[in-house]
Amino acid sequence: MKTTEAGLILFGVFAVVCLSQIECASPEERAQKLFEKRQNERILAKQAKDKIAEKLLSEGKYDEIFAKYADTPSATEATNKIAEKMVADKKYDEVLAKYPDTAAANMARNALAEQLYADKKMDELVAKFPDTPAGVRARNDLAKPEFDKIMKRPKKSRLKELEEFAGNPKYAGTETTREAIEEIVKLIHKKVGDVSGQEAHETLISPGDNVGYIGYGTPADDVVRTRGSCDYTEVLGSDDNGLIVAWHYPDVTYVMKRSTRNGIECYRVAEKR
Repeated sequence: MKTTEAGLILFGVFAVVCLSQIECASPEERAQKLFEKRQNERILAKQAKDKIAEKLLSEGKYDEIFAKYADTPSATEATNKIAEKMVADKKYDEVLAKYPDTAAANMARNALAEQLYADKKMDELVAKFPDTPAGVRARNDLAKPEFDKIMKRPKKSRLKELEEFAGNPKYAGTETTREAIEEIVKLIHKKVGDVSGQEAHETLISPGDNVGYIGYGTPADDVVRTRGSCDYTEVLGSDDNGLIVAWHYPDVTYVMKRSTRNGIECYRVAEKR
C-alpha cells in the first residue's frame, strides 16, 4: 500500500513539473514551437505530394498530375515529355503554340527552319526564325551577293556602302558581316607607330580611364549594329592573334582585341569614355 502511494506521489510530482514547464514557456516560445511544427508538417506534405507525382509520372498519368499536382517538378517534366513526343511526331506548329518555352519548342523551331532552308524559302525563314542555325545560314546566303556586289565597286566609293552593310541587322552575326568589317578596317587603316599590340592597347586604355570591359565573345559587328557607323576606325597595332582596332564614336571609343578561344575567333572589347 505504501509503495503504491509513493508511486502516485512521484507521478503527481512529475506531472506537476511537466505542466509547470509548459505553462512557464513564454508566448513567443510557444508561438515559435507551433510555427516550427507547422513548417515541418508543410515540408512533409510537400515531400509526399512530390513522391506521388513522381509515381504518376513514371506511369505516364500526365493528366492526373496536371489536375492534382500542378505545382510539383513532375508537372514540368510531364509538360516536357508531352512536347518532346509532339516533336517526335513532327507536330512542330502545335508544340510552338502550346509549349513555346520548352526545350522541345527550340527543337521544333530548328526543324521548321531547316525545312524552310531545304525548300529555299529564305525570306520566310529569315522573317520567322532568324537566329536558328538555318536562319543564320540563310542570312549569310542573302548577305553574300550584296557583299560581293559592293566589293566590285571602286575602293573610294566602297566604304559608305560597306558601313551600311555591316550595320544592317538583317545580316548581323554572319560570316559575311565579319568580312565586311575587316574590309572597312583595311580602308580606314591608320598606323600608330611601331608598337606592340599590348603597348598600343595601353596607349588608348590607360590606368584611371573610365573603362568597362564588355568581355570575350563580343563580335565587332555587334558594336556596329548597336551604335551604327563610327567616326573613324584606327588600327592600333597587332599581336600574335591579329589586329587591335579602335572604333571611335563621339562619346566613346571601343577597342577590339582579336583572340581565339577553343578555335572560335572572338574579340575582347573595352570602352573608354
